[in-house]
Amino acid sequence: MAGAAASGLALITEARRQRVQADFMGGEGWSALALHPEVTEGVYVGTAFTATDPRADARKFVAAFRAANAGTAPDAHAALAYDATRVVAAALAAVGPNRERVREWLALFDSPVAGATGPIQFLRSGDPASRRMTMTRVRADSTLGVAGSTP
Repeated sequence: MAGAAASGLALITEARRQRVQADFMGGEGWSALALHPEVTEGVYVGTAFTATDPRADARKFVAAFRAANAGTAPDAHAALAYDATRVVAAALAAVGPNRERVREWLALFDSPVAGATGPIQFLRSGDPASRRMTMTRVRADSTLGVAGSTP
């Protein structure tokens, strides 16, 4: 289903009331449904990142984020911001503070930058060369657990 958390919660609440036996799946806008596991447990949510991702780069980021934020787990927005910062830092380290050279480096660098959301690289157009999507499921403990991912 397309929509944000409010519409997703309303839909699933009504479906549960009517005893609809179906799997529900939404995108990033449904991440906040994890805050309502009494209704949404088992719902699939596609996201760029979840703090329960078992990959080494994700675990390292989660540990550092928790240490810097009083134990709070990072969400996809935090992971994407971290990754963007890592890419800009790599570009600046490679070519210095020159906008044209940074843009050129981003379009042409041949080794992906490791990130919390996965390897990052761009096409000449500036679009991501690939983006991973992690399929999660709402857990009873109000987290999004990894259900599968696409490379």
